[in-house]
Amino acid sequence: MNTTSGYGTLPPDVSKHGETKVFTKETVPDALTEEHRTKSGVWGLICVEAGTLNYEILGDEHRVIPLTAGEKAVVFPTIPHRVHPGPDAAFKVEFYSGTSL
Repeated sequence: MNTTSGYGTLPPDVSKHGETKVFTKETVPDALTEEHRTKSGVWGLICVEAGTLNYEILGDEHRVIPLTAGEKAVVFPTIPHRVHPGPDAAFKVEFYSGTSL
């Protein structure tokens, strides 16, 4: 699989192994709006279905990536991050794993 998003590209050797339910500003777990990270070898793909969401990469590469409906962003393994859903946001996170780092 080789999925290009508005931010980042999933490696070709990963496969999807799960996804969250669709969250809104009211239903997003606190854990996603606070600093967290995926495990080594696990990528996330933030998929915004409606509204807006800011994906914030923390640490040395600090960056805020604004996303709107239909846009996606890759979450790289072990990189600290958090999300800030807008008032009208609807989004989910898909999870992929493989051998690439």
